[in-house]
Amino acid sequence: MSTPSSGAISLQDVQNEFGGSHPISFSEYYRGGSQVPSVGAGTSGIPTSGSFALSSIRGKSKTTTVTYDVLGAGGGGGCGFHSGSGSGSAASGGSTSLSGSGVTTVTSTGGSGGANANRSSLSGSAGASSAHGTGGSGGAEDSSGGNGSGQGAAGGGGGGNNRTFGGDGKSGTGGSAGQQKTGSFAATYGTTLTLTIGSGGSGTSNSPRNGGNGSGGRVSLSWDSNSPIFTSSTTQVVN
Repeated sequence: MSTPSSGAISLQDVQNEFGGSHPISFSEYYRGGSQVPSVGAGTSGIPTSGSFALSSIRGKSKTTTVTYDVLGAGGGGGCGFHSGSGSGSAASGGSTSLSGSGVTTVTSTGGSGGANANRSSLSGSAGASSAHGTGGSGGAEDSSGGNGSGQGAAGGGGGGNNRTFGGDGKSGTGGSAGQQKTGSFAATYGTTLTLTIGSGGSGTSNSPRNGGNGSGGRVSLSWDSNSPIFTSSTTQVVN
């Protein structure tokens, strides 16, 4: 919503948008005053002091729409074995979240880690790619899997071995990509958003047949003319 951009405008229209109580006072609606945020494109041009006309508050808004893309971290790749098969799996990627006052928390879980030495093939399988990253390649025989690149991608599985102990050593499975959530919400200008970025899952170590590491998570936001991208935990004011 916003105040009327054309036609009649009243103090009640202003109060409906920005809040306040009766009796209505002009001083409540200075930019940075008790009812109007001091930041944001929606409040730009509203006077901060002195007398002003209602026309100064035409087409103004206390809130804006923030769109988001929240991506969990990629899981690590499982290792390969020199002989026989293995158990367990590599580490999962960490969850990525977005939260703030008046905002419903958005959490995207990290991808699961790949299984260790469970593949009959001597080559490990590739890690899964995400919308913003490429999964690591599967390791060749007696080789490590590749690390995920970009954000949210998984590590590849390590390769196996087939020349010793009369049996084949199995290869590892690549990890899974992080979960992705997209959407939008209304935020009041000046709201501080907390962004927690998940770390990529570590591949299982068993040199030289290590699983690759998953890549970390990501948050991108967009409101008004702002489009920041975050790959490490921080806070961001909707300004």
